[in-house]
Amino acid sequence: MVNRQKDEKLRGVVGVEQSQAMFDLKRFFPSDDLKHFIEHYCLISWDLPDGVIHRQQVISHPCVHLTFLKNASAITGIVTEQFEHSLSGQGNLVGVRFTPAGFYAFGQVAGLKMSEITGQVFEVKRFFNVDAEKFESEILALNGLEEKTHKLEQILFGHVPELDANVQKVNNMVRQIEADKSLLKVSDICQKFDIEERQLQRLFHKYIGISAKWILNRYRIHEALELVETSENINWSDLAVKLGYYDQAHFIKYFKGLLGQTPHDYLNNLR
Repeated sequence: MVNRQKDEKLRGVVGVEQSQAMFDLKRFFPSDDLKHFIEHYCLISWDLPDGVIHRQQVISHPCVHLTFLKNASAITGIVTEQFEHSLSGQGNLVGVRFTPAGFYAFGQVAGLKMSEITGQVFEVKRFFNVDAEKFESEILALNGLEEKTHKLEQILFGHVPELDANVQKVNNMVRQIEADKSLLKVSDICQKFDIEERQLQRLFHKYIGISAKWILNRYRIHEALELVETSENINWSDLAVKLGYYDQAHFIKYFKGLLGQTPHDYLNNLR
């Protein structure tokens, strides 16, 4: 089976327009039987001139990632701060982004709660019965994109975990939080899904390993990055309110705490 390519907008990549000139990135959907567990496969390649180093900043999604990279393959829990990766020379990377609740089953097998995975980095073998070094070498050496996704599904995901009904429920909630710009507070989520806040928080803590409020803030920052990078004239006070912040000062404080610069400075650095 050929995995369908994902052409949706790339979100969470800082300076996305300028960055995409530095590497080639393609994403593919998983097979249907894995769609509740895996968001997509990510295949990145680069070939930079001698002496050129590209430092890519990423504001991650609320998902666990599996990455195969030369001498640096790993499972990475939700990254709560800004993440930076440096590219130089020539190389390629094969990644798996799990759905927000999709890694729960794999965490169960390893005897770990999702909250114990958040913010941590693990060896691949902790979760998958595979010779990680050998698999890393083999998959990175493949030339065809379809060959790489096929190998992932054949070797790592040949056995589909049993699907917990709450995985679908939580994944749907998170997708709505990302897509529905009117959801600005946890109480908005509770009202939309007719669920008590305590129950919502328990679900998110158990199946994702992070709070609903954190996810709201993360997706609003993704939206802020997109608006800052694509808008001609920005009224910072209006933008702050639109994103659900109490005022402009709160928005700037949160933005600077995550990206290390104010939204205005970020905009100026893009130009």
